[in-house]
Amino acid sequence: MKDADLAKLVALDERGVFPRDGETAEAFLSRISAADAAAFPRDEFPNARVIPPGIIAEGGELTEKLFAFRRRGDRGFFLSSGIGWLWGGCAVTDTGTGKSFFLLRDGFSRRKKWFCYRRDELLAHELCHVARAVLDDPALEEYFAYRTSYSRLRRAIGDVFTSTWDAALFLVPTLLLPMASFAKLLWLPNLPIGWFYALLGAVLAGFAIRSIARRRLVGRAQRNLMRLGVRQPLAILFRSREKEVSAIAGLGDVAAWEKWLAGKRSQSLRWEIIARRFCA
Repeated sequence: MKDADLAKLVALDERGVFPRDGETAEAFLSRISAADAAAFPRDEFPNARVIPPGIIAEGGELTEKLFAFRRRGDRGFFLSSGIGWLWGGCAVTDTGTGKSFFLLRDGFSRRKKWFCYRRDELLAHELCHVARAVLDDPALEEYFAYRTSYSRLRRAIGDVFTSTWDAALFLVPTLLLPMASFAKLLWLPNLPIGWFYALLGAVLAGFAIRSIARRRLVGRAQRNLMRLGVRQPLAILFRSREKEVSAIAGLGDVAAWEKWLAGKRSQSLRWEIIARRFCA
């Protein structure tokens, strides 16, 4: 690949725009060109106010510090109706082109903090989801997104749920427990209520064990890259899928890292860009 072409791809990486697996440079650039040219969905929110670019840029300060990318050109709307009481905001992404826009609670147009949310933290969280969407790697999605949080508690437990199935798995025993307690009180005095507590405890323990295991995996991979002399290891891991993070965590020396990286570069445009930007 010509240096000039690779420089274009590196510039996109700096924007938090990554190629999909199996995507050629030509297809990648064509997709991003289409996304940049796509119309802003103003007609879908005719009564909403547009978010000023300076506000969206606040999230980029956090993502650049942590993961070495700063999105540019994203837009969005402040919503004041049709939203939940505790809803702060979200990002909407077109899975075809990767074009995204943001939706924020209208209260953020007047202040930087609302309820337990900080505006820059919320934006940075969603920017991480937008950037990593093409990786199709839900296992580590919330882990990296919650690294942008100012709250130690949210950083610690924010990645417990990684899919809607996780939420459902948590809700079932959570709802069964009060129902069983009510049934025991009124109709079934011999109902073994302890089993319902055990079920809920087992689900929570499973979530905690999985979260801790993933956290330790990323930690091992990060320390390994630092030991191998790689700069900005967390930025590299942010651009990696779970299997790749696991492989990095198991590398023993510089020779093994260079061999593994060479193999990935030959197979993946994403890793060619990573190597050029962080390993050259």
